[in-house]
Amino acid sequence: MTTNPVCIRLAPDCLLQGLQGEVMAAIQTVEGELDLDLAAVLRIDSAVARALEQLAAAADQRGIRVRLRRSNVDVYKALLLLGLVRRFTFSD
Repeated sequence: MTTNPVCIRLAPDCLLQGLQGEVMAAIQTVEGELDLDLAAVLRIDSAVARALEQLAAAADQRGIRVRLRRSNVDVYKALLLLGLVRRFTFSD
């Protein structure tokens, strides 16, 4: 059975709320893959990093692969320094 990934576009002005609300709710219902479009996100702070860590843990529990799409270099570097890169897949 093939499933299409669910894609959620995250805006920088409500990034934390989106991760804690819409994305965490999607983790409970999605099957297979969840794509998060980070094209508009220029940087992440510590609260967003913690939310991404919680998201990765919830996805691992359900066996869901989370793909971060169109993240910029600064976001990727921050996730790399925090050790979170290995918990996600990335694409353009």
